Amino acid sequence: MSTFPTTGLTPIVAFNFDGSQSQDGVGALPYKVLFIGGLLSAGSLAEGRIDLVTSVAMAEEYYGVGSQLARMCAAYFAANPKAALYCGGLADAGAGVAATGLITLAGTATAAGTINLWIAGKKVTVAVAVGDTHTDLDADVAAAINADTDLPVTATDNEDGTIGLTARHKGEAGNDIDVRVSYGDGEAVPAGLTVTIAAMGDTGSAMTAGATNPDVTTITDLIGEDWYQVIAMPYMDATNLTAIEAVLDAQWGADVMHDGHVFVGKVATSVAALASWGNGRNSKHVTAVGCNGIPNTPEDVAAVVAAVVATEGSADPSRPFQTEVLTGILAPTRGSDLTRTERELLLLDGIATVVPDGARAMRIERLVTMYQTNGAGAADPTYRDLNTKLTLMHLRYETVTQMQTRYPRAKLASSDAGVGPEGGPVVTPGRIKNEMLGLCRTWISKGWVEDYDSFKDGIVVQRKTGDPNVVEVLATPDLMNQLRSIAGTFQFKQ
Repeated sequence: MSTFPTTGLTPIVAFNFDGSQSQDGVGALPYKVLFIGGLLSAGSLAEGRIDLVTSVAMAEEYYGVGSQLARMCAAYFAANPKAALYCGGLADAGAGVAATGLITLAGTATAAGTINLWIAGKKVTVAVAVGDTHTDLDADVAAAINADTDLPVTATDNEDGTIGLTARHKGEAGNDIDVRVSYGDGEAVPAGLTVTIAAMGDTGSAMTAGATNPDVTTITDLIGEDWYQVIAMPYMDATNLTAIEAVLDAQWGADVMHDGHVFVGKVATSVAALASWGNGRNSKHVTAVGCNGIPNTPEDVAAVVAAVVATEGSADPSRPFQTEVLTGILAPTRGSDLTRTERELLLLDGIATVVPDGARAMRIERLVTMYQTNGAGAADPTYRDLNTKLTLMHLRYETVTQMQTRYPRAKLASSDAGVGPEGGPVVTPGRIKNEMLGLCRTWISKGWVEDYDSFKDGIVVQRKTGDPNVVEVLATPDLMNQLRSIAGTFQFKQ
């Protein structure tokens, strides 16, 4: 409507601009990504702030080379995402304990070659000459590890053929740092030598004894009105997971509508233990990716999955993520891949699965959330698949944006019959209903929902009884499903 006064005496012909009807539809929902993780004292930033990060070099400057956040950012940018990345750094907890591990060398080399160590998915090589003893090589191994400052551990030469490993960060996350020898094809320890990877005091895992993660609420308390659709972090303890679930549940509500989803990677001592852990949680706001057997750290896996979802989910929230490549994530050793039966068990217990293809590139199989039961404790698949939540987020965003754009300062009436141009913007329940029907057609064209007739028959738009300033809308979109499987039969003849 014109904002020029109608009582002016000066002759004029004037028009202004109103952009409320300029667009047919709503622009794409821009995704923002938030990583929460550890920083080192060598970084330039203190904990307790959220900053935009645009490169690996910037992350290393801000949070320290080899820090959790620097490594997560490196994994993210290697996956070539399109969404903006923000990071919130946390110092190690004062009561935290760093995970430790042990590499033991034994014997004397009877052939030249190379010791190939793999730490958190990165290769560390040490040259071996004929006649080298285990005590000759321990300093070389320690030096080679410490030379790679991107690694999540530092090494100490114990001068007895053993090398001690210590996680750069204190906390439970250090227990999941994978250390192995001769992972790559054709790799072998030179004849005469043996290399054993063990945890100090525990021969059953690579690293152990890490304890007490920092508190993620130091960062989540800073989110405020900012909207981060995709979040990733390395912290898997119950306290931090419960805390971030509560934050995201509040963001999901109608009074905020800033839907967010957190991605984590999870390692357990066995598939059964991993499934049991998943079964013990229940949240539509968390996707936990099973990482058993994967050399990379779980937080690096979470970072790459976040990169995929931030790019592909923003482009089309209804399209399944299966077969998307996880750039930089290494496959388990041949022969140790999870079976279909094991992966089925994990999916049923809220653990998302990734699998290697024929070329051993890791790909997403199915991204499920940890939502498994409703408030009554009954099994409920409503929010099982991540696509459901992402699609709902886009539908709500487009609805809210369209209504705010078209009717920012409208008056409300049951009918606009007889209202002239001088009456200003007047909206009715019928007009809002037509807007909703138009949005449904747009969503169908995008492949987000189906069955327009059902939507049209089911929608209810009315003024609220007891408060004539409120319009109530009941909409029943039929969300687009994802092709997960094809089941057929060959009924052959001879």
